[in-house]
Amino acid sequence: MAIKPTHPAVAIASIMKSTDKGWLRQFRANMVVAGASDIVAAIDERFRELDAHVLRERIGQPIADMTLIERVREAARVYEEFLRHKHGGKRIRAARTNDMINRWGEKEAVRRTVAKLDRSDGLDLLALHGRLDCAYERIILDFPAEFDADVIAKARANLARLKA
Repeated sequence: MAIKPTHPAVAIASIMKSTDKGWLRQFRANMVVAGASDIVAAIDERFRELDAHVLRERIGQPIADMTLIERVREAARVYEEFLRHKHGGKRIRAARTNDMINRWGEKEAVRRTVAKLDRSDGLDLLALHGRLDCAYERIILDFPAEFDADVIAKARANLARLKA
């Protein structure tokens, strides 16, 4: 059975409004068979938008008035959500991060991490999604009385590179 031609403007308007992934998958399969690459591209873009929306909901917004310990725990939770997103929804535990926290405590895990790293891709990811409050560098700067001058300077330098 031949696939009925679809007017691209009408199809793309419907695609961009849809949240029905089952319908989108089936429509995409039909459009692949029909050779409608512009419609397939629009469906792929819609899937990316829907996935990004789910990630934004899961990572949430910054929370005011948290303690240092609560901020580090929130940072670990957000990191696990980024891992989950990266691995297609599969729950991935931030094992090394949690092991460091269990071994040394939140404050020391933050200090050691920032002291040994110049910069990570995680900092860019947090900035992109509006969650720099979960960056260990930001935590250090928000709780300066808890950290020594060297690690505070390192945190400042890492965040300054982010803006460059």
